[in-house]
Amino acid sequence: MDQSIDIMYVACSLYVVSLLSNREEYLTQKEELDDLKTRTITRLHEKQYAKKLGLYSTPQLPDIVVLYSLEIPQTDEIFYFFLPHTDIEFHTLPTLDDYFKNPKPKYIPALYFAIDSLKKFLSITAPKLVKKKKTKKAPKGTQKLDRSIFVSSYLDGRPLYQSR
Repeated sequence: MDQSIDIMYVACSLYVVSLLSNREEYLTQKEELDDLKTRTITRLHEKQYAKKLGLYSTPQLPDIVVLYSLEIPQTDEIFYFFLPHTDIEFHTLPTLDDYFKNPKPKYIPALYFAIDSLKKFLSITAPKLVKKKKTKKAPKGTQKLDRSIFVSSYLDGRPLYQSR
C-alpha cells in the first residue's frame, strides 16, 4: 500500500464532500461532487483501504445503497460511506440491519480544500488558469510631457494649472 497517502485527511475530505453534496447551496456542484465521491470510494476500495459491507437502507435514504467502511489505521476510527448499488451487488451482497454512524472528524476542511485533496488523491490535475499578460507602463521619467501645461519645478513636476 502507498504510505504517502494520509487516509485520515482523505476520509475527512470525503466526509465533507458527501455531507455537503446534498445541501441546497451546492446543488449546482452536486453532479461533480457525487462523481468525485464515487471515484474516491472506488479508488480506496481498489487500494484495499475501504471494504464493502453490504446493502443498506434507512428512512433518510430513498434507495438501497452499498455501504463502505473506511478504517483509519492511526486512530482505529471507522468512517462509513455509501454509493448506489449495481445489479450484481444487489444480488450478491448481504443486507445490513445495523445502524451505522460516522464519528466526528478531527479535521473538517473547507469544501474547496476537501475537493482539492480528493483530486490530489485521485491524481486529477485541476485546469490551469490562463493569466492575462500585463501591459507594462513606461517608467515615470520616460513619459512624454504635455507642453500645453505649465510644469513648475517647485511643484516636483506636477502641473500648476491646465489650459483648456
